[in-house]
Amino acid sequence: MRSWLPCAGFLATGLAIPAVMYGCGENSFDDCTANGTCAAGEGGDDAAEVNVLVEAAGGEGEAGPDVGSGDGAQGGDAPGDSPADTSDGYDGFTCDLTKPPSAEPCVIANSQGVFVAPAVNGGSDSAGDGSMANPFATIGHALAHLGGTARVYVCDGTYGEQVSVTAGTAASLFGGLACPNADAGAAWAYVGGVATVNSPASAYALSVAGVTTAITVADMAFAAPDATGTDASGNGNSSIAALISGSTVNLVRVALTAGAGANGSSGASGTSAPNYSGATAQNGSPGTAPGGDAGNGSGAGGVATCSSIGVSAGGAGGLAGTMALAGGPGANGSSTPAVTVTVGRDGAGGTGGLNDCASSSHPGADGAAGSGGVAATSNGSLSSAGWSPTGGGDGQAGSPGEGGGGGGGLGAPQTGGDGAGAGGCGGSGGTGAKGGGGSVALASVGSTVTVSSCTLVTGAGGTGGTGGDGENGQGGGHSGSDPLGQACTGGLGGNGAGGSGGAGGTAGISVGIVYTLTEPTFDSMTAIHPGSAGQPGQPGNFGGGGTNTLGTGNAGNPGATGLSSSSASGATLQSD
Repeated sequence: MRSWLPCAGFLATGLAIPAVMYGCGENSFDDCTANGTCAAGEGGDDAAEVNVLVEAAGGEGEAGPDVGSGDGAQGGDAPGDSPADTSDGYDGFTCDLTKPPSAEPCVIANSQGVFVAPAVNGGSDSAGDGSMANPFATIGHALAHLGGTARVYVCDGTYGEQVSVTAGTAASLFGGLACPNADAGAAWAYVGGVATVNSPASAYALSVAGVTTAITVADMAFAAPDATGTDASGNGNSSIAALISGSTVNLVRVALTAGAGANGSSGASGTSAPNYSGATAQNGSPGTAPGGDAGNGSGAGGVATCSSIGVSAGGAGGLAGTMALAGGPGANGSSTPAVTVTVGRDGAGGTGGLNDCASSSHPGADGAAGSGGVAATSNGSLSSAGWSPTGGGDGQAGSPGEGGGGGGGLGAPQTGGDGAGAGGCGGSGGTGAKGGGGSVALASVGSTVTVSSCTLVTGAGGTGGTGGDGENGQGGGHSGSDPLGQACTGGLGGNGAGGSGGAGGTAGISVGIVYTLTEPTFDSMTAIHPGSAGQPGQPGNFGGGGTNTLGTGNAGNPGATGLSSSSASGATLQSD
């Protein structure tokens, strides 16, 4: 007999029966029991319950979900080797291959993608072939072996890997599927769960780069761990859940969780690259008696050539005269860069005389302090390589003191003037500290990203490093000293200024979405939970001024505290 009622029952459940050559309810044998088309509770002689067979991978039949249970297929064919028949004209169902498995379960088929399951659920990269019956064990291996398809079906297990989708491996990723040998439902049926990727590295859990044809990532979770260590520049490393660059991506029911950013490194002290050697600068040389010849006997002034910045020179002593001719004047001291002089501290050379020094030489002025390191003006920058925090600025070196003026020459006793001491070098500045690493759920670099019904969570930003301390300045040199005590003495060199401290590093950000160019769009069902920004780095201390018998020179300036802006924690942040 023929029965049309069972056909209606099956169509109502949305299940298509594979491998039939006849119309629904029509067979070449006997009744619906023989043909397997009876609805539950109806049929042949002793049919009490009907299990619908669906074609599994490799063509082997596998019992699908009970037609009245609601599990597995929703509105279409159950998972199988191919989508529902779209051309026989009998089942009346067309499979829309453009839809996700949540909307069109018939797309869950070997012909439409490759399948991934954890090893505990039968997945294997070495023995698997990516089919439903023999899935791969990792998403990365599946992307490398797409076999001409453009989808990867990932069952709801946990995967310890970084997932990288490129132009050469472009494919959509679909989770929410029951794993083989699991209790969630029939194998590969859409059950609305989550496939979880726990990245072993903080740089990213999901990376999509250069994929210009839109792909979809749905029903998955990606988590990046807390970042540790610093990059090559010393900035704290960042934790990024998803890094999308130059691509078009739709995220649907995806959870993105970033760990904490790492702390930035501290700046270097000025003493790590000293601007001088020795506690005081070079002394001048003593004047001498030329032995009756006028125009000689001048003592040379001391010279200080600083390691990185600054030069100072003491003035040379005046030339010796004769018994009837007064000696010459001493030379003025100098420094580069020039200093601001004051009365009596101007490095002027002394005036010679016949028997006595007509005027004394003057000591040099102390060097001026440089500026302390300034804080950064932005949180950092985003590129395809990830998030780069900004560091604090370097402190400037102190200026050298001015050289003292040379002593004047004498005629009787016939003696050249003593050379003056060089000014002390300034201390080196401390370097700026590096920024704390960021915690970013979604980083979008020049991409078009839509976010639907997703959850984005970030951890704490890293703390900026402490700025480096400035180096103390060097003391100015002393005048040369005629051992006979007859020459006019030169002036002392001015003291070098202390180096200034470096600025603290920028506080690490904690932001749900960081982007360049086009801002990702997200719907009202998307929740963004930013963590707290890191602490800004502390400033470096100033170096003290150099010291000699004149006293102590000018101290440097402290650095600035690192940047901590209101945008460092929030839902979105546009990067330059």
